[in-house]
Amino acid sequence: MQEKKFYSQNGRTRENWDAGLDGQGQVQVKYGEERKQRGAGMEQWKDTPNIGPVLAENLKRIGVAAPEQLRELGAEDAFARIRAQVVPTACLHQLEALAGAVAGVKKSLLPPERKAELKSWYRKL
Repeated sequence: MQEKKFYSQNGRTRENWDAGLDGQGQVQVKYGEERKQRGAGMEQWKDTPNIGPVLAENLKRIGVAAPEQLRELGAEDAFARIRAQVVPTACLHQLEALAGAVAGVKKSLLPPERKAELKSWYRKL
């Protein structure tokens, strides 16, 4: 009697499933590994307020790899580069997050004068 092959919804056989291969024989990233890969490179930002995986990736894509580089560049210049090169729709919250990171505080703790300055600068873009 011929053995029935197990197929999942995406066409993977039991053998492929056990080997971590997709329906076309390509290696699949195991559950959780993709998240680890996305979070890779976060070590240098771990003590910097407001910098999560998304903002860290945006900074990486504009060539800012460390908090010191961000402080040298400044929040406004980093934000302008992110908007020009990575995310054209980056919002005021991201600008405030960068300013907080430069100052070493959560964005909610930025002085009202600084927030008003950032908002004015953002509106001129």
